[in-house]
Amino acid sequence: MLNTAYERLRREVVDRGDRAEEVARVVQNLHATTRVLREISRGVVLARQVERQVADLEGGEWSAMVRCCFSLVELGKLLEQGDALMEVDLARSLDERVYQPTRSNIVSRAKEIITTFSLLTQDTPTPSSTSTASTTSNPPPSAIFTTIPSAPPALRQKLSSTLQSLSLLSPPDLHTSIRTLLQNHITASITLLTRALTSLTTLDRALGEVSLRSLSVAAVEGYLDGVGLAQAVLAGLDMRRLTTGFWRGVAAGWEPRVRDVALRGGASARILKAGKERVREGVKACVLRGMGIEAGGGEEGEGGFEAAVMVGALGSLGR
Repeated sequence: MLNTAYERLRREVVDRGDRAEEVARVVQNLHATTRVLREISRGVVLARQVERQVADLEGGEWSAMVRCCFSLVELGKLLEQGDALMEVDLARSLDERVYQPTRSNIVSRAKEIITTFSLLTQDTPTPSSTSTASTTSNPPPSAIFTTIPSAPPALRQKLSSTLQSLSLLSPPDLHTSIRTLLQNHITASITLLTRALTSLTTLDRALGEVSLRSLSVAAVEGYLDGVGLAQAVLAGLDMRRLTTGFWRGVAAGWEPRVRDVALRGGASARILKAGKERVREGVKACVLRGMGIEAGGGEEGEGGFEAAVMVGALGSLGR
């Protein structure tokens, strides 16, 4: 009697429970497989988008770079969801043949564009050492566009898209690239000004090029501001303005060079000391122009302070 009851209980409860557990496992596996297939399908769609956007970029459409980066970010999030997805050959192929190489190429290209950016290479005229660039006493970064000679829309879109793209894919690389750009212009400016110390006939041209390098830095800050990245980048670089960092860096590097020329004496030192007022006025005008400030109209603001810093680098020439 007891055995009969047990057998009936096993058939009606235990066996049915085992079958139910098996069905549940099948359903769970089916659900997981469906989810992976859905994610793979979405990954394929994103990969095709990336390929189309890369083609548009290669065709000269710089806004496609930003769209491509958004697609790459979504594709990257998809591929990073779990090991189950990466067990599928197609998912690994999307990662190795689309996501990784495209991301690497865009980051590398963006870094090169940013670190080598200069208005000197944009077919813009080098301003003279006595000209002014703006009637604004202390313009915000976004207003710097009005002080840049011949900054075409294509140039703005190229650099703006590049800055935004690098910010999406690798913010640390964006900060490093901006710092490298700044240091490149500082080093080149120090070299130019140092050469001019021993040949004042080249001073006007050197100051004109240095002011254009400052405007190049200001342009990058303006483009950063235009895409809403200026505040974050400046905070990451611990700077108030990129142009402030530029002029302070130039002054710090130029001051010992001026002192060396003055201490060595000779004809170069005598000519330099005899023309020190001309040099000071030229340097002041160069700084103000390089910050987009009218000479004689920006003495009270940041430009006046930076001009004083640069003029102070000439202190070893005497008063």
